[in-house]
Amino acid sequence: MYIKKDNIVIRTVRKNKKKYDVFVPSKYLITRWTNILNEEIFNNIIHPFYDISIKRKHDCHAEHIGWTHGEYVFGELSMDSRFINKSYFIYTLAHEMIHQWQWM
Repeated sequence: MYIKKDNIVIRTVRKNKKKYDVFVPSKYLITRWTNILNEEIFNNIIHPFYDISIKRKHDCHAEHIGWTHGEYVFGELSMDSRFINKSYFIYTLAHEMIHQWQWM
């Protein structure tokens, strides 16, 4: 798959890659970037997360928790409360979205 160079994800990652600016995510930003990544990278095939929590995590930056209830599959996302920069946040969110895709 080819991704355009003027893609919002690529522009943001390149702009923030070398900065060490602490980035504090909110549920709104996580949802916004989930929608952007879903549209730009995953062609809108990923289902939204059932629940999103933000809390201080030790030994990891995020966690995807998959649940099944009969024939239904749910994914919960738990993200760290701070990242070294916005690019690292986007990398981590994209990684967790891959786990969401694996559960579909």
